[in-house]
Amino acid sequence: MRRKGIIFVTLFMLSLALFSCGKEQKEIVALSLTSMDNPLMVAFQESFTARFGEEYDVQVGNANNDPNTQASQIDNFVTMQVKIIFVMPVETSSLVSKLEDARDAGILVFVAGTEPGESARDAVAKMDQFLAGEYEALMVKEWVSENYPDATAGSLEAAVLVSTLNEDSIARSNGLKMAFEPYLKNVDGDYINLAGSVVTEANRIENPVYIPELNKVGEVEASMFQNGQVATENLLTTNPNLKIVLCYDSDAASGASQAIMDSLNGADSSGYATFGVGMFGPEGDTLLASANGEGVLRGCVAFGGGDLVGAMGDIIEDMLSGEDYTVVTWDALATVTSLDGLTLNTVQRASNGIISN
Repeated sequence: MRRKGIIFVTLFMLSLALFSCGKEQKEIVALSLTSMDNPLMVAFQESFTARFGEEYDVQVGNANNDPNTQASQIDNFVTMQVKIIFVMPVETSSLVSKLEDARDAGILVFVAGTEPGESARDAVAKMDQFLAGEYEALMVKEWVSENYPDATAGSLEAAVLVSTLNEDSIARSNGLKMAFEPYLKNVDGDYINLAGSVVTEANRIENPVYIPELNKVGEVEASMFQNGQVATENLLTTNPNLKIVLCYDSDAASGASQAIMDSLNGADSSGYATFGVGMFGPEGDTLLASANGEGVLRGCVAFGGGDLVGAMGDIIEDMLSGEDYTVVTWDALATVTSLDGLTLNTVQRASNGIISN
C-alpha cells in the first residue's frame, strides 16, 4: 500500500513538472527609463504595460538619472534575453557598448530621445533639443511683444532654469538661452546663417528669437516641479522684480508658476510668465488656468505630435510583430498657448533645422 502511495506521488510530481515545462513563458518587453519622477517616464510605463502586458511580460528599469545604474540594467536585460529594450538614455555615450551587446545577442533595441549611432539601435526617435529650446524662446518673444509693447531694452527681468544632465539637456538649455543672443548661433555657439553654415563674425545675422527687452538676472540648474519652485523662490528673494522664467521642462515651469503666485499673494499676475518644454501631465489645464488668473504658465513646447507615447508604442508593436517599422523618427514639435482661457492654441513647427519666425 505504501509503495503504491509513493508511486502515485511520484507520478503526480512528474505530471506537474511536465506541465510546467510545457507552459510557455511570456517574452519580456523591457523599458529602461531615466527617472520615474518624470511624468513622461510614468506615461511610458503605464501605456506600455496596458498595451503589451497581456501578451508580454513588461519589465521596467528605473535608472534614477544614474548612467551606471542604467548600464547595469541593460546588462541584466541582455542576460534575461528579453525580446526588445526600449531605452531613454540618461547619458548616451556610456550606453553604446551595452546596446551593441544587446543587438549582438539578438535583442531589438529602440532608443528614444537621442541618437546613439546606428550600431547601437534598431530604431530611434530623436528630438532637435536645441530647436525645441529656441521655440520656447520664440513663445517668450511673442508674449513680451503682446504684454509689454512699450518695454525698453533690458527693462524686464528674466531667469533661466537649465539642465546639464547630458548632451541633450545642454542642447535644449542652450536653445532657451538664445532669447538673450542678438545673433543667430548653433548649438555649439558658432555664428551661422539661415542654411546652418558657420560664418564669421563679420557675416553674422540677426537671431529671430532674440528678446532685447529681457535682462537675465539668473541662470539656475533646476528641472521638475519641486526644483523649479524652489529655484524660483530663491531667485525672487534676490530679484523681487523678476517677471519671466524660461524653464528646461514644463514641470519646472509649473513649479516656477506656483512660486510666483505664492509671492504675489493674490495680486495681479497678468504681467508674469513661465514657459517650458513638454506636455505630458496637467500642463494643458495649467495653461488654461493661468489665462484665467490662476497661474502664470503661458506656453509649452509639445513634442511627439501630441501623442508621443502612443507613437512610440506603435513602433514597438511593429518591431515585435516583425513588420516593417520606421527606423528614424524626428519628434514633431509644436508651440502651445492658451487661446482664450477656454481652448489651447497649438501651432505645429518644423521638427528639425534652423529657427525662423
